Amino acid sequence: MEITLQELFDSTDIARKVSIIIESNVLLILYDGTPCFMEWGGGYSSTGCATIVCDSKGEKKSPIWYEEICLAGHISALLKLEPGDFIIYNSRWHDYENGRFVNEIIVKKVLGFDIQNKKMLAEDYEGVRFDTSEETIFEWKNTPPEFLKTAIKSAISRSYLYHCRKLFYANLENWVSPKPWEYENNSENNNEDINIIHKLVMDLYGISKSGLPVMKEGKINRNDYQIILNSKWHPKTAIYKFKNNAASALVPVAVGDIVIKIFHIDRNQNTFLVSIRQIIKIDMQDKVCFAETFKTFKYNSWDSLPPNSIRDMIKEGCRRASYLCGWEDTFSQLKNKEDIKK
Repeated sequence: MEITLQELFDSTDIARKVSIIIESNVLLILYDGTPCFMEWGGGYSSTGCATIVCDSKGEKKSPIWYEEICLAGHISALLKLEPGDFIIYNSRWHDYENGRFVNEIIVKKVLGFDIQNKKMLAEDYEGVRFDTSEETIFEWKNTPPEFLKTAIKSAISRSYLYHCRKLFYANLENWVSPKPWEYENNSENNNEDINIIHKLVMDLYGISKSGLPVMKEGKINRNDYQIILNSKWHPKTAIYKFKNNAASALVPVAVGDIVIKIFHIDRNQNTFLVSIRQIIKIDMQDKVCFAETFKTFKYNSWDSLPPNSIRDMIKEGCRRASYLCGWEDTFSQLKNKEDIKK
């Protein structure tokens, strides 16, 4: 069975898909052909699932992409897989009859890759950890290396946490994400300066009457806001404005355009997550576009950004994301209204 990264990002039942990946050794591949896996997971009161990735010595690996989003069961990071790496999967459930939590653990040692068939070659270690109020007991069918002890505990801990606001095992110490607004975007050498982190998939809203792919700018959901800019970081021209209080518009998109997604993740602390992406490919048939994320950051107030044309736009987007419903105009302006085919 083939499962793609797009399915995982879009899935409302990601836990089931991850269990299939683990059981069937499905190989996840980035759009540039790089084998990868994810730090993922979270928990509810009685159940939880999580995965982490470590190197051949049980040490932390640096991610090639990550986002800090406060949701149970979301994908926190993607990490490049290499032969010798370990994937640790934990599935937790409450055994009410015996008054304990049961953690079913699978440790996979990556031996190699069958890229053509999208399969991972791996050696498995399986075991169970029983958690009661008095003790913790491990029972292994085949015992994994001792140096994986900390990594296994991290996978179990992640499966208990609902508000996963941090990475549990991926190493961010040497991870550097560039600030795209610090570069001159009309430079021919711009691509050499910007270190692309990860490619992902975003849905198009539809196709315009004249055949242009379009995306929605403005409030998408209750706690977010989306800004669409051209490749020179200027607002684009809209072809449709919605007549409700969401203050949103439909904007034609093209390869090179910038999409800034802003999430209001904590109203008490007024905290925002900003993800800046650039479109690299558009699939008109499936109505999706492929984008590269080259900056994700979080801050606690829209007033914390120093003045700059891009920063001012992000600051304003954060303010609008904080509204439960929008009533202001979008950054794009309406011109040549067209009908849209969804």
